[in-house]
Amino acid sequence: MSDTVQKNAVLRHMMFKGPITAMIALEDYKCFRLAARIFELKQEGHDVNREMVKLDNGKYIAEYSLKKFKERRGDSNAAQLEVNER
Repeated sequence: MSDTVQKNAVLRHMMFKGPITAMIALEDYKCFRLAARIFELKQEGHDVNREMVKLDNGKYIAEYSLKKFKERRGDSNAAQLEVNER
């Protein structure tokens, strides 16, 4: 996948499925450089939120979401809720 295709896939994921992590990006979209794709989306004007989430093993990972979808419902699952309501 080209960088542009990956960037668009990441954007669609955040819009319609909800937050994305590096593991999801790698498994679903073969994207090894999620942070770079997020940077590109921010450069294009997308308001991307990063939240550090603690895993069961005590480690933290970055979880990215689109701010407008998160704020609409007041939680990080807002995009998923919107998809389920359709």
